[in-house]
Amino acid sequence: MKKFFMILSAMALSVSLVVSCSKDPKPDDGGSIIDDGGEQGGGNTYNDASLKGSSYVPFILDAETEELLGKGKIAVDYRPDDVNRFLYVWDGTYNKAEEPGTNFYGFGGYTSMTVSSVGWSGAGFFAKKDTDPSKKLTGKGWTFHFAYQGPANVAHFIVLTTNGVDVLDGNGNPVLDANGNPTVELTTYKICIGQGSYDEYNSAGQFVKTHTPIAPVSGSFVPSTVTIDADGNVGGAVWNEYEIDLTGTEFFKNGLPNAGCNMVTLSSGGVAGTPIKLDAMFLYKK
Repeated sequence: MKKFFMILSAMALSVSLVVSCSKDPKPDDGGSIIDDGGEQGGGNTYNDASLKGSSYVPFILDAETEELLGKGKIAVDYRPDDVNRFLYVWDGTYNKAEEPGTNFYGFGGYTSMTVSSVGWSGAGFFAKKDTDPSKKLTGKGWTFHFAYQGPANVAHFIVLTTNGVDVLDGNGNPVLDANGNPTVELTTYKICIGQGSYDEYNSAGQFVKTHTPIAPVSGSFVPSTVTIDADGNVGGAVWNEYEIDLTGTEFFKNGLPNAGCNMVTLSSGGVAGTPIKLDAMFLYKK
């Protein structure tokens, strides 16, 4: 079962998620570990084209599905391991939620959270700087894949970091921000999913842009309403599959920034109880 690390630190971020690459918060900052994997799952493998790729960089992927890919296909692994890679949740803005039913590929376990009551939400899949030069996330021809479950008229914001370069002064030393973290210039790809719209704000609380959701692979979003009958059978859960062609984008040709980086960040607004369920999130080459 996979785990993610929730950081309950008092970081000064706006009501919208701000993508940042900074020093990774340490476990003694007051965090707790929450298990995001489940043991349910019917064992009915989803025979999806996304399993036919030649190379993968996973953020969310269960062990059973990994076996279906074949040996040697994971180029870089960014799934949380609570050592070098984490799923950070800022200021307790998300809570862990139940994972009824099976994941996208028909097995058990996926990432499920709900927005808490602090008025905003933000989470990030963070990776420390990769010290192995053979495992830098490089090359072109990637597709960003993920599956989402959610109710009607709810939108979420996902930001994929495609590159990050440490800003250096004239002496070659990192330029630090107000919090003492190295400043990093980022290149990002912003995605809105679900239904409705999402208002993006910058770190100063200034409105940036209203984003409308992209269409899933099916062409239309299908809301999920989970029902459980008297025998405990789960129904109504529908996974919407998304794929974004990133042909021409080259990722981290110089490796990750020295301070590490939030590779993927999430925001679901500030309405308490808003659910977000994600699975099968990875980059892959077809």
